[in-house]
Amino acid sequence: MEIARLLSSPAVNDDALDVLLQDHAAIMELFYRYERASDQREKRSLVCRIIRLLTVHMRIEEDLFYPALAKALANRAAIDESYVAHIAIRKSMARLNEAVANVQSSDFDAQVNGFALLVEHHIALKEGTIFDQARASGLDLVAIGRQLHAYRTALQYRYDLDNDGTELEAYLAAPALVGKARPVASRSERSRSALAARQTDRRAKRSSVLRPTRRSRRTNSGSQLSGLCKGETI
Repeated sequence: MEIARLLSSPAVNDDALDVLLQDHAAIMELFYRYERASDQREKRSLVCRIIRLLTVHMRIEEDLFYPALAKALANRAAIDESYVAHIAIRKSMARLNEAVANVQSSDFDAQVNGFALLVEHHIALKEGTIFDQARASGLDLVAIGRQLHAYRTALQYRYDLDNDGTELEAYLAAPALVGKARPVASRSERSRSALAARQTDRRAKRSSVLRPTRRSRRTNSGSQLSGLCKGETI
């Protein structure tokens, strides 16, 4: 089985923080490339790649990294803050996924730039407080890193097969769950969609999130995305 092979592979030696740092570097590189891009097709492709990369990255945090770290901490305020940040990031991704067909519009660049600032702030929180807590937690970060690596790879393949964008759209629309226990959403949202969100999470966990990459040199190749990004090779 692919996940079992990846988990046992001696070549996967990055700890959990290395895996997440690789994603951070790749995300910010794509934003930097967007700033320099002038071709509308290239901008569209970059935004679609950012959406998928962030989707995969946030899933490995929400499903594996944050729950493991929360169990080892007495004070999980920073983790809860990160879950809340994921809500804002997810909503922004959904809006960009809808707006990407109008990449030539006058305010699209402003939307992407504002989104980049939001993501950059979130990354700074993680690489500061949360990573410091992880280093001091006593957790086996190498073992967790292997799990993140395998799950990232599995989800990447899963989204490669998500040609109609159904699963990506479901993730972008679902309410984030703080600690996988209590939704950060209104009461009406909880009663209407918490069950659907849990079902989506279980399907994704059973699936086989990004191919292994190298910090600062990553250029994630990808496939189709949901919404108006679907059908585009990225």
